[in-house]
Amino acid sequence: MRRGDTRKTKTEHEIVLERKMITRHYVMTWDLDRCVGCQIGPAVCPKDASIHVAGEIVDGRLVEKPSVDIDPEKCIFCGECVPMCPKNAITMTVNDVPEVPVQKYETFPHLIESTKFDGEKFDWSRKDFVIDNCPTNVISYDEEAHTLVVDQQYCIRCRQCEIASEGAFHVVQPWQGSVQLRRELCVEGCFA
Repeated sequence: MRRGDTRKTKTEHEIVLERKMITRHYVMTWDLDRCVGCQIGPAVCPKDASIHVAGEIVDGRLVEKPSVDIDPEKCIFCGECVPMCPKNAITMTVNDVPEVPVQKYETFPHLIESTKFDGEKFDWSRKDFVIDNCPTNVISYDEEAHTLVVDQQYCIRCRQCEIASEGAFHVVQPWQGSVQLRRELCVEGCFA
């Protein structure tokens, strides 16, 4: 690999782009097991390097989930896709240290998001229900501290914990508004 060229490695589970420069070594990784093919990456990419890969529906059932592919010739390693990924499926390092250049150099905002737990407001008889209700399995029980812990890196801020805990969790989402399902746009046979 020549200095400055981008190398792409793709497996069933991940895509890795790597670019070695004289003083900087960039690595971006897309975790395809976490990726849901939401199309946010392709929407925010300033160079159209992120490409949506459609899923496949057979008889109204999803047989291959949507995903993403990356054009290594177009990617400039800006990192805009990293903070925008709702599943935190994209990671980036520069010289083996986590870094998002557009945020480091303040050309892209740091999204305000959090999930906080207040044990004093919690009905502890609901502990297992709340943990099991998390769609991304990022809530766990810390027996020693007697508290529920959220893996903030992989929390998608869906608010299921707020509902299941009856207000003991407080979620700040990095977006505003709501999502509406427009069934008239669904493919024939969709069970949505």
